[in-house]
Amino acid sequence: TTPINSISFDKKNPIDSSWKGIFEIKESGTLNSLHLTSKTILSDTIEVGDTLALNAPVAVPLEKDYVVQKGDRVECSIQYQFGNGYRNFKADIRVL
Repeated sequence: TTPINSISFDKKNPIDSSWKGIFEIKESGTLNSLHLTSKTILSDTIEVGDTLALNAPVAVPLEKDYVVQKGDRVECSIQYQFGNGYRNFKADIRVL
């Protein structure tokens, strides 16, 4: 699990967001989507994970399939706008 962004409920947050990182493939197969999860941290001791009503997990399909092997490294860059739906979610994938 790699955090790609955070927002704060007590200040103005930028609408545009981007992230770039590298992750390792855990199992051989086809990479055809990104699984996004989120959590809400209300305080140092109160945290809400994925629920169907709040922060539901989502699988975002990629534009093409990538055949990957266990141990492959994948570079991923993500761009999106908060609150503008997944149609504005862009992911670029490169198997290294």
